[in-house]
Amino acid sequence: MAKCHLGHSIAIYNGYGCWCAVDAVIAKPLDGIDECCKIHEKCYQNSACKNMLQKYMFYPYNWTCDGLNYKVYEKVRQDKIYVSPPENRSTIKCTSVNVGCKRDMCNCDKAVVECFAKYAKPECKKVCPTTKKSY
Repeated sequence: MAKCHLGHSIAIYNGYGCWCAVDAVIAKPLDGIDECCKIHEKCYQNSACKNMLQKYMFYPYNWTCDGLNYKVYEKVRQDKIYVSPPENRSTIKCTSVNVGCKRDMCNCDKAVVECFAKYAKPECKKVCPTTKKSY
């Protein structure tokens, strides 16, 4: 999704700030990007998957990018290489075949990518000043 909408990989956000990691830290977000990750974390926690989610576990769901079909495969997120320049953002849609947990996961991921789009691509990762984990 990130490559579709932002023009770059979602991986650049991993480990950014306090909230952009699987083992997020309970702390005040450092900036807007970190706030996006906090909202994403809370979205997952409030999803239909909340009782099924395990660390590093992803559920398959389908989405489109300007009409091109993509699927996130279980345990592996595969963003097919379709790059659009940030000034001409592509439209992401979670498809209607997603229900329950799959729908929620897709909507959470879509929301975080759209949130990241509000900010410039980070040139470096901000480091969280505390280490208290949220799990």
